Amino acid sequence: MIGGSYPGALVAWFRSQYPTHATAAWSSSGVIEAIQDFSEFDYTVLQTIIVGDMWGITCADRINYTWNNID
Repeated sequence: MIGGSYPGALVAWFRSQYPTHATAAWSSSGVIEAIQDFSEFDYTVLQTIIVGDMWGITCADRINYTWNNID
């Protein structure tokens, strides 16, 4: 089993609870204190997406442009 960040914490927990069910476990940067309701994370992502770069094009504009071209 392999996981990083929150999945890393899950890997470590699973291995500790069920040692015979996984041959090995690798937790990379597993969180120590999981936050169940971390709405600030979404806010930070939103702020990053709506901020324009030096040409006045926002990340959201680039995402929409890309999705429209994929469609």
